[in-house]
Amino acid sequence: MYHSVVIRVDDRFINTYDDWHLIPSSRPVIAPPIERTKFVTVGGRSGSLDYSQSLTHKPVFDNLTGKIEFYVENDWWDNWETAYTTILDALQGKRVELALEDNPAHCYKGLLWVNTWKSQKGNSTITLEYNLQPDRIDRPVKQLVLNRTSVTLEKGMSFSLLVGIVPADTFYRKLQVTTSPRGIVSIGDDGRITALKNGGQNSAARLQNALCECRIMACVRWRMNWRTAGTRIWMKRFWRSPRIRRESYPITSMIFRP
Repeated sequence: MYHSVVIRVDDRFINTYDDWHLIPSSRPVIAPPIERTKFVTVGGRSGSLDYSQSLTHKPVFDNLTGKIEFYVENDWWDNWETAYTTILDALQGKRVELALEDNPAHCYKGLLWVNTWKSQKGNSTITLEYNLQPDRIDRPVKQLVLNRTSVTLEKGMSFSLLVGIVPADTFYRKLQVTTSPRGIVSIGDDGRITALKNGGQNSAARLQNALCECRIMACVRWRMNWRTAGTRIWMKRFWRSPRIRRESYPITSMIFRP
């Protein structure tokens, strides 16, 4: 993990490493809120009078301000100008929501912009500056819900396994999908599940601390017809091509929808 910053801008999510290959020079943190105070010194008495909460009767805070420095993977970009203008166009003058990848349940609203870019031998650095509202927004994922908890499919059948996220306004959604035991089915980058051999396998989707599982039974059926032709033995899958081969068939697809 590169301790990325997740940015929501123009109704899309940007991960500073996955999308821009920016590596923070140190673990990024959002500055803590600082209370706005008002102290009055009165002659003839020790100390000062604290009028900070005289009107509101509660603490009020200034905006959160700070900077985060990143190393730029120059080899990933075509050239430095492409990296600079891509990030600049995405952020300048935009109101954003952002959260740390280490803690996506807490997000902030405000401004985020490019402050400086420095090029040096071996690497480049870019500094993002922020000015955020002091109120932290808490949006934890409470539950994941599947439309099915078990599926039995044979060759040629397909099924869309839907994952519902509660609550629906969760800020950052990055599902981690795992299978156990391995070797029964495979999951592609597009979420498509392919049967490798007969058996059962548990597929689990995890988002933050929420977990849901589905039991998938893979049934790739074979029928063998044996015949001898001299010393050669042929194996046919049903009545099709007389070649010795083993195929994998897509039995389902997983579509994750918030």
